[in-house]
Amino acid sequence: MVMANNVTAEVASKKRMNDSETRLKALVSAAAGVVYHLSADWKVMQHLEGRGFLPDAREPMIDWLSKYVPSFEQPRVQAAIDAAMHNKSVFELEHQVLLIDGTIGWTFSRAIPIFDDKGAVTSWLGAASDITARKHAEEDAASRKSMLEAITGATPDLVYVFDLDYTFSYANKALLTMWGLSWEESMGKRLLEVGYEPWHAEMHEREIDEVVRTKKMIRGEVSFPHAELGRRIYDYIFAPVFDAEGNVTMIAGTTRDISDLKKRRKHSCTAKNNLGALPSRCPS
Repeated sequence: MVMANNVTAEVASKKRMNDSETRLKALVSAAAGVVYHLSADWKVMQHLEGRGFLPDAREPMIDWLSKYVPSFEQPRVQAAIDAAMHNKSVFELEHQVLLIDGTIGWTFSRAIPIFDDKGAVTSWLGAASDITARKHAEEDAASRKSMLEAITGATPDLVYVFDLDYTFSYANKALLTMWGLSWEESMGKRLLEVGYEPWHAEMHEREIDEVVRTKKMIRGEVSFPHAELGRRIYDYIFAPVFDAEGNVTMIAGTTRDISDLKKRRKHSCTAKNNLGALPSRCPS
């Protein structure tokens, strides 16, 4: 009886192993990116298909973490592994990796636990994609944003950038203050979504289309309710931003509060009229 139980357990164990190998082969065949197979405790990399992105692992490997993950990134990766193991849940993480050419790149890695019939994790099957280009683009965008903020952070003028779909891809501190919003509440939003009246939003969208069509800047004057100062009058300029081929890729804008200037001009005009000078029509 004991022998029969041992044989049954051995057969079940081999079946689970074969099932895992079958799943891995199916994953390798179906996936376009990196695929890997790890032991239940994540200590042994059983197999990894690097697909030209990461070095292959054709034999079981114990030191896989140090081979694939930079030392400064290992604590964060290990913490995510520990959480997935503790919760028996899906592992998901964007992290840096050591590429096949020795440089450092980025990957989005996702692994699922494989369970036996008693609910114990027997191994992990995972897939990883190359997100290096996206991460570098995000880093470049963050760097450009930091540079813009350094340049425009101290100016009282409003400085901003529109994408061609009329959404804001940049707004400086002065503009955010005028809206009474944070950048997190404003990024990627259109004019209506940050408080512009329909007529005002439609006017600026038409002007953006004109700048794209003519490839020339436009200038205008408009009033807008400042979140702290009340309704103010603004002078604005929309200018095209070109790529290397001469195509307009975005619209850069600057706006200056001319409310006080308008008041001074009106006061000066009124004073001249009161002194008996040749009457003139004063600006409203």
